Amino acid sequence: MNERRKKRAGQARTESAAAGRATALFEQFSLDWLRTLARGEAAGEATASLMAFAECAQVHRIPWRDPIEAAAGALEQRCALCAAASPLDAAMFDMARAALLLVAEALAQDRLAAARRSTRSLDLHRAAAAFIRACEQQAKSEGWSYLDLLVRAICDKPPAP
Repeated sequence: MNERRKKRAGQARTESAAAGRATALFEQFSLDWLRTLARGEAAGEATASLMAFAECAQVHRIPWRDPIEAAAGALEQRCALCAAASPLDAAMFDMARAALLLVAEALAQDRLAAARRSTRSLDLHRAAAAFIRACEQQAKSEGWSYLDLLVRAICDKPPAP
């Protein structure tokens, strides 16, 4: 009886470790895929990451849903922590999310994609404005003006000392 318990406990630890590994592999795939899209290059690293996840899930007979949901939750939690660092960070992450949503709708091919793309474009413009406001508020708290620097950059004038 005691031997069975030990065996079951060992199996549970192995299954838990395998599930954790599958989650980590899917997180890596998610990051590699985002990098691939952002760089506009071939999906070499993302393909390798996805294959590693698939192989791990297959070898350990792990249903894909659990590690995918766990990876998504962990990545979202990390984003939320980064965004919580300051109002400027929150605005920057909001703008990045808005840009990702716009890219997703630009790639979509269903009949409602154009309408969603238009909405996502407006969302990105609002997020960019909020980001600029947050930059200005931070700069003002430090005694300078982000907007002045931005206007000079737009007008191709060197920034004042």
